[in-house]
This record gives sequence, C-alpha cells and structure tokens, in this order.
Amino acid sequence: MQQGPAIIVLLIQIALIIAACVKISRKNRGAGYYVLAILFPLIGFIVACCLNYHIEPDETDTPQPPTYRGIDSSDLDITRK
Repeated sequence: MQQGPAIIVLLIQIALIIAACVKISRKNRGAGYYVLAILFPLIGFIVACCLNYHIEPDETDTPQPPTYRGIDSSDLDITRK
C-alpha cells in the first residue's frame, strides 16, 4: 500500500491552513474564519485572501480638525487682530 500521495495532500492541506490562519490573524478577524480555514483549507485560504483589513477604531484617537493647505483653522479667523 502506497501512502505517498496521501501524505502530500495532507502536507498541502496543513500548509493552506497555516497560510489562511496567518492571513486571518493579520486582518483581525473572528473565530468563524479560523473554523472555516481549518475545516475547508482551500476555501478558507481563498476567503482569507479576499478579506479587507478590519481595523478597530482606537478610543484614544481624537479627530483632528481639518486643515487648509497646512494652515491651522484657528489661523483663518478674520475677526481676530
């Protein structure tokens, strides 16, 4: 009984699982995507490649006021002397 092709397929599936999980972790996705990547390695890898990056807004970031050509908006006040 030859097990060569079965071992090669297993190694390819493990490589796809690892690649998909790495992509999913870089894109900050949830556990459902990991389950998909583990149960269906090829489909999970394709989905992981197609995902956009999911960046959660940081609560410490405060929105900066818009500037006009590098000039602070407070410098544009014409009523100030």
